[in-house]
Amino acid sequence: GAAIPESFGGVGLGPLDMCVVAEEIGRAACAVPFASSISAAAQAIEHAGSEAQKQFWLPQLADGTCIATFAYAEGPGAPPLSSPMVTFEDGRINGEKWPVADVQLARMAVVLCQVAGVPALAVVNLTATETECTPLVSFDALKPQGRLRFSDAPAELLAIGVDVVEKLFDTM
Repeated sequence: GAAIPESFGGVGLGPLDMCVVAEEIGRAACAVPFASSISAAAQAIEHAGSEAQKQFWLPQLADGTCIATFAYAEGPGAPPLSSPMVTFEDGRINGEKWPVADVQLARMAVVLCQVAGVPALAVVNLTATETECTPLVSFDALKPQGRLRFSDAPAELLAIGVDVVEKLFDTM
């Protein structure tokens, strides 16, 4: 929980401190879901989530009881951030994301999707039966990759709008 605010059980490190943490993780070649869980998913929830979503997810990410991933790619030649193909409607998400880092370890994913053609972010519990994860072959054995398939999977909207999505990517 290095980057998660202290009020949610984290340490509250800033961007420069997180660079030092990332450097040390890289130096030791630690196979931890640092970038996907703490640097991406936790930041998405912190910056775009409601107070209730923050209270629920951030303490679990801070103490390690939940590992998360950030699912934004939709394969090679995927559309830009402004027009993802995965859809969110009526509390359900459909489509595929791949490659997704650390997905085999994750219990939750923050997913880049669209709501009526507008980019959005949603949280999906990956233990739901409506989600399927297929491992992908990767050149890096320390960083497992996978394909996530959502078939009417229950999801919770974090935020909607191009500006929110672009701002998140600018801060990661």
